Amino acid sequence: MSVGRSDQATAQAAIATLAFFDIFNYPLTALEIWRWLYQQPAGFAELLDTLERLRANSRIGSSNGYFFLAGRKAILEQRFARYQLAEHKYRIALRAARVLRFVPFVEGIAVCNTLGYSNAAKESDIDFFIVARHGRIWLVRLLVTALVSGMGIRRHGQKIADRVCLSFYVSDAHLDISDIALDAEDIYLVYWLATLVPIYDRQEHDQQCSVYQRLLKENVKLHERLPNFFSCFPNQRRRTHDSRPGLTWRRSIEYLLGGAVGNGLENLSRTLQLEKMKHTVAAVGHQPNARVLVSDQMLKFHEQDRREEYRMRWRQRVAALDAYQ
Repeated sequence: MSVGRSDQATAQAAIATLAFFDIFNYPLTALEIWRWLYQQPAGFAELLDTLERLRANSRIGSSNGYFFLAGRKAILEQRFARYQLAEHKYRIALRAARVLRFVPFVEGIAVCNTLGYSNAAKESDIDFFIVARHGRIWLVRLLVTALVSGMGIRRHGQKIADRVCLSFYVSDAHLDISDIALDAEDIYLVYWLATLVPIYDRQEHDQQCSVYQRLLKENVKLHERLPNFFSCFPNQRRRTHDSRPGLTWRRSIEYLLGGAVGNGLENLSRTLQLEKMKHTVAAVGHQPNARVLVSDQMLKFHEQDRREEYRMRWRQRVAALDAYQ
């Protein structure tokens, strides 16, 4: 039986999707492949047929409901082991989030990178992506850093494993982060967005105003690259909520800091932090793979941004399989 052009495109997309997660030793279920299918809309039944054909042709392997590139069955055990590690790391993340939800002008907190899909190694940190109220990003960073440091769980120096990394903040007026894409095909950024796990969302009771939903809506490239994608709704053990007294207290503080006093504190926070970080930012800025961005809309401190490396490795995998142009 001949294979149609649409079937071939779905097969190529499935291989491309598996190849990306293979970089991180992460096999996928059929539903995960369908949800994260790269650049190709497809029905779930169509994808299942495609996966079976790829398996029959020895292009991919499968075991216990998981799919992986041919010869990569060994990564199954790693996925199971890292899920158990993730439970421990999420408990630490929630411990921090339950405190940070009281910080004025914090609109949302998400776990990102490999921990977002429960694939962080034992020695890995816990990456936070924090959304701050417009005009208060520097004050938020100052207060968040002080609290997480005071809790003794902030990543710094050689203290990395199970520590919270506070390296990415955006203003809620700058939820479209496409301006940090390497170019039109920044596959890591696409999947970074797709695997975010919102562990705290101030407006989660109103899905129209949810920071997480707004973030997804603003980043239209996500939907162009992953046409089958649907939102993440973590279960109760992996998220925290506002209490009515806590929310009332925060609103009162935010009201007091909403005018000239708050503006003054924001300016002071900016001045203090810029002075402290200027030597570090200057040094990192001369590194060819640095992606450090400092503005009133975004604070991003990824001194070693490996997106180009991951993209190259992904392209090498799909090229080796002769399945993606």
